Amino acid sequence: MIPRANIQPVCCDDLPVYACPTDQELRLVEESGLFDEAWYRRCYLLVRTATMPPLVHFLRYGPRKGYRPNEFFDPLLYLSAFPDALASGRNPLLHFLQHLDKDFYASSSDQRAQLPQYTKPPLTVLMSVFNGEAHLKEAVESILGQTFSNFIFLIIDNASEDATAAILAEHARNDSRIRVVTNESNLGQTGALNKGLALVDTPYVARMDADDIALPDRFYRQLVFMEGHPDVAALGGSILGIDKDGTPNGWSWRPPCTPEMINLDIYTWQGRAIPHPAAMFRTEALQKVKGYCPALNYVQDFDLWHRLLENGCAIASIAGDPLLLYRQYERANSDRNAIKALEHVLALIACDKRNNGEQDPLEHITEPTIELAQRLLTPGTSGAFAWLASLPEIQSEDKKELIIPALRNALPYPEAMPAGFPLDAVLRWYAEEYPHQACQALGQAAPDIKEKMQNMLTKAELHSQASCALRHTFVPLPVPQCIPVQNSNICNANCVFCQYSLNIDKKRIMSFELFKKIADDFYKERKDGIIHFIGTGEVFTDRNIIEKIAYTKSLGLKAYITTNGTLFHKWNLVERTLNLHPERIYISTPGFSADAYATLFGVNNYDEFFPALINFFQYKEKNCPQTHIGFGFRSNRTYEDVVNDDDYKKHVKYFVDNKIIFNELNRFEFDSWSGQIFSKAGSRIKIVDHSNTQSLCPKLYTPQLCTLADGSLKLCGCTYIKTEYDSMVIGNLASQTISECLSQESIHTMFKNYLIDKEIPEICRQCTRGHDR
Repeated sequence: MIPRANIQPVCCDDLPVYACPTDQELRLVEESGLFDEAWYRRCYLLVRTATMPPLVHFLRYGPRKGYRPNEFFDPLLYLSAFPDALASGRNPLLHFLQHLDKDFYASSSDQRAQLPQYTKPPLTVLMSVFNGEAHLKEAVESILGQTFSNFIFLIIDNASEDATAAILAEHARNDSRIRVVTNESNLGQTGALNKGLALVDTPYVARMDADDIALPDRFYRQLVFMEGHPDVAALGGSILGIDKDGTPNGWSWRPPCTPEMINLDIYTWQGRAIPHPAAMFRTEALQKVKGYCPALNYVQDFDLWHRLLENGCAIASIAGDPLLLYRQYERANSDRNAIKALEHVLALIACDKRNNGEQDPLEHITEPTIELAQRLLTPGTSGAFAWLASLPEIQSEDKKELIIPALRNALPYPEAMPAGFPLDAVLRWYAEEYPHQACQALGQAAPDIKEKMQNMLTKAELHSQASCALRHTFVPLPVPQCIPVQNSNICNANCVFCQYSLNIDKKRIMSFELFKKIADDFYKERKDGIIHFIGTGEVFTDRNIIEKIAYTKSLGLKAYITTNGTLFHKWNLVERTLNLHPERIYISTPGFSADAYATLFGVNNYDEFFPALINFFQYKEKNCPQTHIGFGFRSNRTYEDVVNDDDYKKHVKYFVDNKIIFNELNRFEFDSWSGQIFSKAGSRIKIVDHSNTQSLCPKLYTPQLCTLADGSLKLCGCTYIKTEYDSMVIGNLASQTISECLSQESIHTMFKNYLIDKEIPEICRQCTRGHDR
């Protein structure tokens, strides 16, 4: 079992480019059947134009790009489960094949001879049904039509009030395998399942819901696997979603297969293990854990997985084709969601208690209540974090009184937070819905969590008219981690989607002395800061840009650069820039052809640019492989068309090796820059009318700053009309610090005018950048 609090999820960026596989390693993977080449090509577009075989591509680059070799094997999950695999420096699939039982991923379709000749039925199929007439006949017939037919079909009719009893009676008359037990009153699904389990006397029991469809080989495949793996107590498999009419809806659930990876999954936040409707169990394992928890009707499977693992029972999942079609409905039931959230909390509280050597507190409980959760909750546990995340769903007249204790039980204990816990989203809800209670609980929070909550409270407070009325002094905006610096407003391109040609500002380049002051001031505020060289102009038109990047790095700050790359062929820019090891370089591109550059960028030096780009890739690979490269995709062609450009296909290796991701900055339609530019050169301009905007853009109170070439600091640089020196300018860094600018009374006035009079700055009202506000 993997302790919940100790899981360290592995990220793609943590992984290397792996060594070229040997012939022996290639044969090992090919013989295992675990690399699905057709699936890999279908899922990952870039691989279609790669110059190397897909298997080689995966073994070298796949995990670093987040790619899987098939639908079931998750390399990142595997590396998280096995630290020794990460330390080995080997591709996780190769490590798996050489160290663990690959049979968990083998198909059982050719193993019919392995099933023993049973003298009596080895399996009981357990179904509970309440008012299931709509789909019951289809579900029952899918069981009766199984290729493995030697089973008992035990159906618990949970006091149905429709035609369920008649449907079951007819089937029972025609098939002796069916045994129907009718309850006098509705015991709930958990109660009905426990009643059925008490009647089971076969070695295996399989779950089935009354509205799903079991595929014909389900039981056969599961029994073959269980007979071959006597240590596995519960076995799942893939399921596919269908709508209420039985039409596939595109949803699927393909769980990890090995017990080790399932253990990891269940001990992360909202881990699901295996699909309960398709599960098969060893009866003795269910008896060992005393069946399902009677207090839980919606998360009884989640609780069961935990108790099985706690008792040393292995859970696995069978690979290959799906076992079951899972019927899904469009439900929006707040009461049901509230009960489910409460049950999830109680299940984790009980798990915490059992792992601490205490008795299961839910063993004799039949109904979950808020009072029960409060009484059982222990501060600094996963249950405390579950309660914190569940309160938005919980329905209670005393909800406000629950907030402060919930925060104080969790926020001081980050070490107990489950891996994958959505901390930012949870904190944001408390900051926006209950800011005063959140403030009161903040003093005891761990430092990192406290800083997050303070930032969210600042944003929520500025956006709340009620809190504005209570506040008599302005709270300065926080200094962001990243500050964009426009070291030049001179551009060497004439892009059809840009307003640059209409700009009336004086063309200038920021002096090194001014930049040095800005960088020094920023470093005092944010020693973890990032300076992003970006702006109206092209950064490399500044002949001092190399010195500015070097100074940024000498302070210990990170350097990001955004460029159109059209000057890469001059002044040894590629070598001089990469020798400074900037953290990120973003390159805008309309594609990889001279026609695309001439049409959309208005430049005719593509024949100089592209060889310089290849030189850029080659030099980066040898001298600074850690620098992240991104491409801003600006084109009215599709991505699929761009990757079919001849130059791209010829040099695709460099894009693959450098893990290039194309961010679709503009696709098909371009922003009109507040109505300043119109369609030209075949480009399409999107029409956005924000004249009726009723709220401030979130970028204003995050904030997203913009530093102009003369040192002017803007609260937002999204858009401008002819001049960048508009009402968003809040100060000048030539004479002020960033903190001083962010403390300006003008910012307070802007927010107050919005909150009280709903007055929005004119430049924001005209903004067409498409922000959702």
